[in-house]
Amino acid sequence: MQLSEGLRWHDQFGYAPWTGNLDALNDSLRDQPAFSPCGCLAICIEDFDKLVSVDREFAWKLLDILEYQSRDNLLLGRKLVALIQTNDNRYEADNIGARHAQWNRHERLWSSRGR
Repeated sequence: MQLSEGLRWHDQFGYAPWTGNLDALNDSLRDQPAFSPCGCLAICIEDFDKLVSVDREFAWKLLDILEYQSRDNLLLGRKLVALIQTNDNRYEADNIGARHAQWNRHERLWSSRGR
């Protein structure tokens, strides 16, 4: 519920609370309404190990989205910081945030690159 309130879920999507849809979360973190007027957003998750024990893949995807959106929002002058706390001192996330080089949205189509 706190995530829904913090990201102004109802204002963005017309329903609340967040139901766990990672595509919707990704969209939310891409849009301006989730950020404070100064362009900053902090997400704090406690007891992450509990989520990992229930659904390891979902937990990894959540971290991947947070990393991806943190980096992309920097390009727009916004700051997204995620603080993740776990009680499992052996937890290691698989690689997150790995991406290949991409063309910008104006040049990604062959036709816009003179081909």
